Amino acid sequence: MVPSSTHLKVDLLILDIFGFDIHVFHIWSRLGKTYGKSSGSLLGRLLGSLLGRLLGSLLGRLLGSLLGRLLGSLLGRLLGSLLAHYTLEDF
Repeated sequence: MVPSSTHLKVDLLILDIFGFDIHVFHIWSRLGKTYGKSSGSLLGRLLGSLLGRLLGSLLGRLLGSLLGRLLGSLLGRLLGSLLAHYTLEDF
C-alpha cells in the first residue's frame, strides 16, 4: 500500500545560520502526525517541528547520515510536544 500525500511528506529545508548552510530533510510520517495530534496543541507541533529540524541538522552533521537527521527529528518532536504540553497545563 502506497501512503497518500497526507501521510508522508518530504521537505528539503536549507537554513543559513551564522554563515553555515544546514540542509535538513524533514520527514513527516504517520507516527509523527499521530503524535503531533495527540499533543493537542498547535504550540506542541510547532515546537516539535522546530526542535526536530535543529536537532536533526546537528545530529546529521555529527553522524553524517540520514539516520542522524531522522533521530534528531523524532527526538525534537517528542521534546517539543512534551514541553508545550506541560507548559500549557501549568499556566
